[in-house]
Amino acid sequence: MSPGNLETLLLPAKVDDKPVQYKAPPDQNHPLGGGYVVSPDGQFLLCRTGTVLRLSTKRDEDLKPVANVGPFLAAAVDVETRSILLLTADGMLTHLSYPDFKLRGTYRLGTVAYQAALDDKQGRLYVAAFDPQTLADRPRGRGVGDVYVYNVRELLRGKAK
Repeated sequence: MSPGNLETLLLPAKVDDKPVQYKAPPDQNHPLGGGYVVSPDGQFLLCRTGTVLRLSTKRDEDLKPVANVGPFLAAAVDVETRSILLLTADGMLTHLSYPDFKLRGTYRLGTVAYQAALDDKQGRLYVAAFDPQTLADRPRGRGVGDVYVYNVRELLRGKAK
């Protein structure tokens, strides 16, 4: 993936055949580029720009925009609980339903995340992040991130307040 462009390379069944390459169609409402997260079931690609693309083995259905969830820095998708957790630059956690991408809630975390992992069995969201308020207090030679653990069990079960 390069800024504003997403290309797919289909590997041929025979080693001697040339791979087929094609691009996701450009769409002003669904910008591409930057990092991305693939859903664990392989059905969707979530671009950090907020664009969600459908993934398919059928070329006509592959890389088609299905939603725009807004820009995010990190994401975790849990197919079993039908949940997506997005962490944004303003320190918010956005909870969406999966696979229809409907808003379930937003929560202030107060940290700026750059990576996330979800343990749905334990109901824990592990977030590599930094607290912008403490960033100025740290000596320059040290790292700038911490791992935060959030209990999201009730959130994933749809019982969050």
